[in-house]
Amino acid sequence: MRALRLVALCATASILAVFSFACAEPVEQASLPENLPPPPPQLVFDLNKVTLEELLSAAGGIDGLNKSVALQIIEFRRKFRYDNVEDLLAVPGIGEKTFLQIRRFFKVSRAD
Repeated sequence: MRALRLVALCATASILAVFSFACAEPVEQASLPENLPPPPPQLVFDLNKVTLEELLSAAGGIDGLNKSVALQIIEFRRKFRYDNVEDLLAVPGIGEKTFLQIRRFFKVSRAD
């Protein structure tokens, strides 16, 4: 399972690399201010434990998190366990910009 995810991430990285070289103009990377305050503890969710209902109830307060993204986060977990927050980049519908917006609201606890 982990090898399959690694292959998918490598393939995605290869496609992005080819695309970025094919663009006539440089692509500006998405960025957010790094000095954002940490979210309140009740808005930090464990990717391997969070329910769809919890994500949907928080969606209004988290820029970049909507019903579609919440569903994809849960669907991805049905197939793969999250090893780190960066695994969100492998979730369909979560690109760099969305990841940068939502990453501080998630954590991954170690296996019990």
